Amino acid sequence: MLRRPVEPAPANRTYLHFAYGFSCRVCQLRPYSRGEVGLTTSDPLAPPRINPRFLSDARDAEIMLKGVKLVRRIVQAPALAKYRDKDLFAAGITSDEALMNHIRNKADTIYHPVGTCKMGVDDTAVVDPKLRVRGLQGLRIVDASVMPTLVGGNTNAPTIMIAEKAADLIKAAWPRLWFSSGTAVRLGRVACGCTKCARSAGACFLHRTSGAGPNTVKVQSLIGTEYGRPESA
Repeated sequence: MLRRPVEPAPANRTYLHFAYGFSCRVCQLRPYSRGEVGLTTSDPLAPPRINPRFLSDARDAEIMLKGVKLVRRIVQAPALAKYRDKDLFAAGITSDEALMNHIRNKADTIYHPVGTCKMGVDDTAVVDPKLRVRGLQGLRIVDASVMPTLVGGNTNAPTIMIAEKAADLIKAAWPRLWFSSGTAVRLGRVACGCTKCARSAGACFLHRTSGAGPNTVKVQSLIGTEYGRPESA
């Protein structure tokens, strides 16, 4: 809707609408339609094939049509008369069929795709509730793709919280050691200065004493084990 009309652009140009006005957007926050992401080639660097399949579910089309019709009634309210001039895109469109065609031609995304690596316990889930890829070891997925469904707002904050939770899960799964010297441990063959190899039975590094001192060990392997005891304490 524009308050002040703009001169039409020449045939070979497109002008931005520099004028006073307002716009209204209808958004289906809980879409039923499901898109897909696939491969176009065996080259891992090639762009993926993305098909959002907007409005492929009839329920989404029905909701969008109802929403657009409601917005049109709202902007015709007397309180907005002094701000309203003309509809830039849908003027003269009156039938539901024509309006639906207009929606299909003009609808776009608000750039919050999720769910290509759904988290869950059913056969369609890619990752389990601890974000581990099903059927593989040592691999987690930590981003918006694990959301089974869309949230009702921006996906930024929920994705940050997923990452925070993932960090807790990874730390909880990593073998833990007790340190008497307070020495910072760098992963690799570094004297860690621990007096007790495992914080509890079933969580230890495989290691051997380094000979650097009675309470000092050297990490010989980065492999953690959920079973077994240290070879020497």
